[in-house]
Amino acid sequence: MRQNGAVTVFFSLVFMVMFSFILSFFELASYTARASYHASAALLATENYFAAYLEPLYDKYHIFGREVPVGEEILSWTDKSIAGDVAYMTVKREGERSLLLRSGAEFGVTSAAVMTENRLEGFYSQAVTAMKYRGLPELINTLKEFGGMTEQAGAHLEIAAAKAETDSAYALVDEKILHLIELIDGVDIVRYEKFMGGKGVLFQKEAYVKYFSTNPAGAAAFFDRTEVYQAFLKNHENPWSTLDSLGSRAETLADEMEEREHKEMLCRSRLAAFRGSLAVLSPKISELERSLASAYLQQISLLNELGKLILLEGEEDAISSLTAQAASLGSAIESMRTQKTRYEEEEKELKRQIKQLEEEQEELEKKKKEQEKQGKALAKEEEIFVDRCRTIRGICDDAYYYVREIQEELERAKKVRSTCESVLESFQTVIGDEAEKEYRADLEKYSFYEDMDGFDFEQMKQTLLENKSRLWNIAKQINGTDKASLRAAVSGLRRERESVSQYSFYGLKLNYGEMSLEGDIYDGVDSLISKEVASGFLGFLTESEISEKKLDTAYLPSGFRYEEDAFDIFSLIGTDMSGIFEELQKLLPEDISFSSVADGVMDTAFFHSYLLTHFSDFLEGNGEGALSYEQEYLIAGKDTDKENLSSIAMRICAVRTILHFISLYTDSERKMPVEQAALAACGLIGLPALKSIIVFLLLFVWALEEAMIDTAAILLGKRLLLYPGKAGGSLMFHEILLFSKSFIMERARQKKEGKGIAFGYNEYLLFFLVLTPKEDKKYRAADLIQENLRKTYHQSFRMNRCVWKISYQLDEKEYEYAYE
Repeated sequence: MRQNGAVTVFFSLVFMVMFSFILSFFELASYTARASYHASAALLATENYFAAYLEPLYDKYHIFGREVPVGEEILSWTDKSIAGDVAYMTVKREGERSLLLRSGAEFGVTSAAVMTENRLEGFYSQAVTAMKYRGLPELINTLKEFGGMTEQAGAHLEIAAAKAETDSAYALVDEKILHLIELIDGVDIVRYEKFMGGKGVLFQKEAYVKYFSTNPAGAAAFFDRTEVYQAFLKNHENPWSTLDSLGSRAETLADEMEEREHKEMLCRSRLAAFRGSLAVLSPKISELERSLASAYLQQISLLNELGKLILLEGEEDAISSLTAQAASLGSAIESMRTQKTRYEEEEKELKRQIKQLEEEQEELEKKKKEQEKQGKALAKEEEIFVDRCRTIRGICDDAYYYVREIQEELERAKKVRSTCESVLESFQTVIGDEAEKEYRADLEKYSFYEDMDGFDFEQMKQTLLENKSRLWNIAKQINGTDKASLRAAVSGLRRERESVSQYSFYGLKLNYGEMSLEGDIYDGVDSLISKEVASGFLGFLTESEISEKKLDTAYLPSGFRYEEDAFDIFSLIGTDMSGIFEELQKLLPEDISFSSVADGVMDTAFFHSYLLTHFSDFLEGNGEGALSYEQEYLIAGKDTDKENLSSIAMRICAVRTILHFISLYTDSERKMPVEQAALAACGLIGLPALKSIIVFLLLFVWALEEAMIDTAAILLGKRLLLYPGKAGGSLMFHEILLFSKSFIMERARQKKEGKGIAFGYNEYLLFFLVLTPKEDKKYRAADLIQENLRKTYHQSFRMNRCVWKISYQLDEKEYEYAYE
């Protein structure tokens, strides 16, 4: 009985556990079903929200988005719109008893992304998606064309680049040699006064490093050109003569000072003697005057007494005695008067002589000051001479280091030439024997630099160092203006003359060319073209009516900033020709293997395809849009159609210029008259690389005009061979000066469509689109979409109020919904 009770208890427990499990299962199923329903309801509400997408945006540009009304806060408005639908679908409805609808959901939108957020991520991803199943074969074929240059064109490109680098390397050597000539000889070999005409002008500066101690007659044998020698003869100042003159004048001045000092001593001595005599004579005259006055009084007294005696008839003896006394006194007075006259004349003569000596003393004092002034002038002249020596020491030093640089540049140029010859050898079978022969002939002219006749650089350095050493100890000798200082300076100046006489020009004999490597001819080319460009480059290339539309930049997603386009024809061209080919090689893409292309690259390709599909260009136009030339805006980013089209035309012209330059540079037949013109322009050239620079510039002018004709033809809708070659040219060399709009348009209309790898306007647009920064393309495309919809849909439309993705929270779980 007890056993039966235990079994009963056991089964009761099992039943209770199973019943609890069944109840838990039903509760869990109820919860799961409710959560699933809530998620479905939220998704349905979100889809319902995006069902009111902006139809004009999708119809024209295949972009989904929900426009939020102006004035509404985007996140709160989105949350309110979707949350209302979620609440409606999760409440218990009248008459229904399902456990699934007993409680509502906790729902909230956490973020609402608009098209302009995260650098237009939504617009970009939707544009890529829109094109993934549209026009893939056409896209592949277009991209393949960019890598389709022939093997021969590629070979010529590499050879021309290596050859250009060789020309540039030796031209740099020439430039430094010309500067070395200016340093050593003081001769500036200036450029032609006019493009393709005029005569070079040579003039002398103040260097004279080579001929510093050479007399003009002796220098004549060492100048290579008469005009240079004439300039030297006119400006030469022999330092030996300068030192002789300074020494002789210093010695003469010292002698004159000695003579003046002797005269001063004699003058002072005589002046002292005369003044002593005058000092003795003056008291004598005074004493005589007193004696004479006393004698006059005595005479008067005697005469009065004698008169009285005579009137009184006094004694004869008394009268005779007084008469004798009066006569004796008169005789004494007369004697004193004579003595006084003699003393006065002697005094006058002493005073005259004293005055004369005083005047002589003043003259000697003036002469002393003049001699001191002459001494200072001599010291100044010597100081100028010493400064001149210091300057020449510095020039010797500069020339020494310049010679070292030239030697280094020569070594580098030889290596570059060797590399060029290796490249030429590697492509020998591709370019053919005739082309290889032409290249070899061009390279052979640089054999001149193997020997460098007239340029013994090691001897130059040795001579420059010795001359610098000889000039180093030359110092100022005249340090005072007295006789002793001048006499001491004379011996020092003579020692310096001996030192200067050892100055040498051995090994400094240089060759002269008639042109410098300055930029005049290049500037002439620039001005020849730029004056037409300045007057309207675009109008120069097309006769079509150009759109005058201008973009309203007030509300653009890009936050429009107008910047001057730094891209121009001349920015790709410089005297370093290798830079041109490097730029071109950067522009040409590598062969594309689509089996191994990453998703990111494919997305970029799809995005480019989207831009080409949805936006107009110059050839088709868009009469209803904010701009007519939309693809041009995507590339150039200016606010007017005219500026955008002009920028594209200049870019096409720049690329065509480079391609034509390669074609001309590698064509010996068309290059020959250019080389002849270069020789005629330069005269007799002492440095071969200078001719290469002139040839380069003339070929550039030719290539640029060919490119302008091509650009005009491309704007007419023609497709031209990517690499023009000999058959792709429109001009002969003698026609390059026929530069006018009518001439270019006539030749452009005569252009024939290319057969083979040919590019038209659309291919060049894609080419430039690929080179345009990704962010610029995205924002500019958004600019056009917004402004076009503002014109055709509603003026209030803004891309930054167009929601394309939301994130929401439901029952403490995060969800995201987006159109991609």
